Amino acid sequence: MSTPAKLTVDGDGRVHGANVAHNAPFPTKSGVPDGMVVPAGVQGVVMHTMEGNLPGTISTFNDQTPPRKSAHFGVDQDGNIHQFGPVNGWESWAQGAGNPYWYSIEFADDRNPRNPLTGAQINAGAQLLELLSRPEVGRFKLQVSDSKDTEGFGWHGMGGVGWGDHPDCPGEVRKAQRQDIIALAKVIRIGMLPGPRPFGPVTGLRKVSVGADSVQLSWSAPAVPVENQAVGSYEIALSVGSQLAAEVPGFPQLEPKEASPQTWDGKNLKADTTYTAGVRARDKKGRNEGPWATVTFATPAS
Repeated sequence: MSTPAKLTVDGDGRVHGANVAHNAPFPTKSGVPDGMVVPAGVQGVVMHTMEGNLPGTISTFNDQTPPRKSAHFGVDQDGNIHQFGPVNGWESWAQGAGNPYWYSIEFADDRNPRNPLTGAQINAGAQLLELLSRPEVGRFKLQVSDSKDTEGFGWHGMGGVGWGDHPDCPGEVRKAQRQDIIALAKVIRIGMLPGPRPFGPVTGLRKVSVGADSVQLSWSAPAVPVENQAVGSYEIALSVGSQLAAEVPGFPQLEPKEASPQTWDGKNLKADTTYTAGVRARDKKGRNEGPWATVTFATPAS
């Protein structure tokens, strides 16, 4: 299965992607222009369930009969995203007192919140979460939030009475799927970076040796640098599991060696654990990078 494509956002706060449509009118009239202070005041994204399907939700959010409702996005079972309002300050009417600080996503459930999100909905949710958490958009951490005072990916009921008193929205099944969406959002961010890439992937990445608490990796320079740009540094990432599914703060940065191959020694690993390591080349200014090359390995029991 391929990684979902990274979405883009324009200067008007409209999100663009192959699976994104915009409301007519845009934005829906149920909302507050410039009601959110972005990105400084954003806490994260709130998951909602529609208790219905996308066509009915579009009709409800465009209806001006009180009580008026809205959200930033709706996602149907096939992963189609409907944007109701811009992400550069427009405030939806989705979770009461939380409206000025949280983006909102409604997921279709065919009138049964116990229905789990489909795979396509998880993909679309991850695309949105990755975009909304970017520093220039919402600037919040890609993590689960179960409190209105903790940034991240929250759920409607966590806000209590002040958020409309919806303790069962979006339901336990869907709440539990937030972690899957977060993990995929991190994969999208790592694997689908914007802007020019001056390099291809590093070549020959392999594990030279693996101990109970250490690993030595080896690799060579990308085969085809674009425009003859020299590699300025190599960036290393390491995460637990069979894929590079998390951003690790403080990645090591290694200067290229004249001798090839390049090597890196990782320490303080856990015994009897599966890891995935990633290596990518960066240019001399550290602004652009090639794609990740990855290798998976398991440390032996101590």
